[in-house]
Amino acid sequence: MPTRPRSPLRAINFLVALILCGSSANAQHIHVSSKVVGKTPRIVGLNCGNYQPDSNTATWWKWLGVNGVRIFTSADRVEPKDDIAPHGDGVSDPDSFVARRKALRADPENPEFINFDAFENGYKKSGTINYALAYGELSAMGIEPLAMSARSNERHPINDWADRWEHWQHYYAQAYYLGKNYGVSRYSMYNEPDHKDKNITQADYLLRLQLASDAIQSAIQDVNRDSKRKLKCQIIGPITAGSDNDYGPRLKNSDTRDDRIGWGQLVIRNLHTDFLGRQPRGFQLIHTYAYQQYNGDAVEFGTDLANIKRLVAADLSQLRRRSQIDFGLTEFNVHSNGEFEKRSDNLDTPSRYAGLGGILAGLASQQPQELYLFKFSSNANDKFLQKNAILHNSRFDAPYNIGGATRAAGVFKLFAKAFTGSLDLHAIPSYKQGDGLYVITTYDRKSRRCYLFSANVSGKDRELNVDLSAWGIQNGAMIQVEEVSQGHLVEVTQRIAETGTVVRIPQPAESAVLLSVSRVAPKQKLAIAASADASVTAGSKAGDGSGEFLTVKNSARKADNRSAAFIKFQTPKVKAKSIDRAVLQLHGVQRGRDEFATAHVYGLSNDNWKESDISWAGSGNLSESSGEIKKISDNFVSGFNESAEFVGHLTVNKKGGTVGLDVTDFLRQQEDQQVTFLIVREVRIDGERIDDSGSHLRFASKESGELGPKLLLDLR
Repeated sequence: MPTRPRSPLRAINFLVALILCGSSANAQHIHVSSKVVGKTPRIVGLNCGNYQPDSNTATWWKWLGVNGVRIFTSADRVEPKDDIAPHGDGVSDPDSFVARRKALRADPENPEFINFDAFENGYKKSGTINYALAYGELSAMGIEPLAMSARSNERHPINDWADRWEHWQHYYAQAYYLGKNYGVSRYSMYNEPDHKDKNITQADYLLRLQLASDAIQSAIQDVNRDSKRKLKCQIIGPITAGSDNDYGPRLKNSDTRDDRIGWGQLVIRNLHTDFLGRQPRGFQLIHTYAYQQYNGDAVEFGTDLANIKRLVAADLSQLRRRSQIDFGLTEFNVHSNGEFEKRSDNLDTPSRYAGLGGILAGLASQQPQELYLFKFSSNANDKFLQKNAILHNSRFDAPYNIGGATRAAGVFKLFAKAFTGSLDLHAIPSYKQGDGLYVITTYDRKSRRCYLFSANVSGKDRELNVDLSAWGIQNGAMIQVEEVSQGHLVEVTQRIAETGTVVRIPQPAESAVLLSVSRVAPKQKLAIAASADASVTAGSKAGDGSGEFLTVKNSARKADNRSAAFIKFQTPKVKAKSIDRAVLQLHGVQRGRDEFATAHVYGLSNDNWKESDISWAGSGNLSESSGEIKKISDNFVSGFNESAEFVGHLTVNKKGGTVGLDVTDFLRQQEDQQVTFLIVREVRIDGERIDDSGSHLRFASKESGELGPKLLLDLR
């Protein structure tokens, strides 16, 4: 798709507003501001990957900390054949359409109008995404679904009023079912209608959108009436491909469908027109203007969003009524999967995950309301791995479990922590223009916590000298820094008690860091030593709780070379809301050929174990492991969604040192005064022969004294 030449002035203005730079040296002097210039996205989410029963998928969604998911919901799988015969249900003209619409809305659960049993069967079928499970579990976790349902023009042409009715009734039924059962309020009808491979005309697309929008909004109104809900319906569109290039006419390609009017213009200029050609009071075709973008950098993403906002505003000003439009990206990443297929790098390559950090900062500076990264995991049974999936998953073995996270997933998690939920977006004073550093700050009024997110996309290390004086931080407040780099995957790298105004943060080349600090100092700071810890070995009847080290290793071939570590802490009796921060701290070293090695950490609900009698088989969260381990489906941690929750990573190197992991959310869920962590090495990617060289991780146990495991608590 051709790219319109960009104004150098626009790009420079954007950079000056976003990048904080010092002199030509690597020290960057940053003065934060408390001036609120806008809001962060209300929704920070992902496009859904596979979601099946008995998988570990839910715990990885929870770990990412997002609050939105876009679920491709096949219209033909939900309604494989007409739910009620005959086709059109007796509708033959506008009058009969309006009459049946009125009758259905008055009594939507009457089987004369909708066969909801047929729709429910479609939702409960287990394809690669079990819709009922995905909508149900994710909604229960506070992750708002965006239902993306395309009813194609090839399989379901609209030629007469009977066709119009079937289209309207399908979208009404979906929205009523999802709204009533799962509280879903966000919907979209078509994905990338402007794509060169789509053969839908603009007139056909507009009619389909008008019918679907009216049906969905009607259904949500009726759900609120019938189920006493208070859902606010949001229609998202037009979901075009190609950023701001597709808003207006495109003349420099072979696609003639939008030579006269662009796809974005088509929707905005018909914003208040319904399927009958009327402009009824209160009707709005879409509520969020959304598009999709790949293969750019921070400046391109930011300037494109700013330009789309300007173009939409210009068209809205020509309408006869005032209109409110939000903005979002329903797909984005550093590269599309097609582009990634041509490249040798991936989302674990430093320039790519740091580049994603820059893109996120660039987008956030332009204040979109919704962001959905593409995507959570790779499609099951596809011939080609989707390299823009941020989590590695088993692609050929149901239930398609997650094996591990890319570093891009870590960057996205840091961003989600500091930008989800319409937080205050702060202004950042600009310094001299430099290259490759993108810094942006936010404030969470509810938790009274300030955040600074920094993406260093350059090839040089930086030192961030951050002046926090404008934030009014109390003396003694704890400043925490988390990092994603070659040597870290969302680990805590610094904890500093505020004693002055300037904090110095070393930031490696091609990395992302998140500084967070509560404005109020904790009332109490505790460093709790482990009450019990032990290593267990597959096949061994008893663990080892007396040694000075906890051994964590895996082996593709030998079960007796597989070891995991359990650590337990006794915690004080405090309310969940009193825990401002909780950090698991260990001292470890990597023994092997690789410079770095990463372990997975799980929080367990079972605290009923002793050093003297814990074993692999008796732990309750390690399944039998006697055969070969070379695929994600061979991993041995069990009890997902019941007794085991993934809480993060611990990365150690050959030199050894202290590593930390923020476990605040998990600690707040614990109702007793004990907490247990399980540390393991797992296969992250199918075919990975993990620790075959004899490498392993060693962590100091409680018998090592001061270097032993600690749980650091900051209490309000």
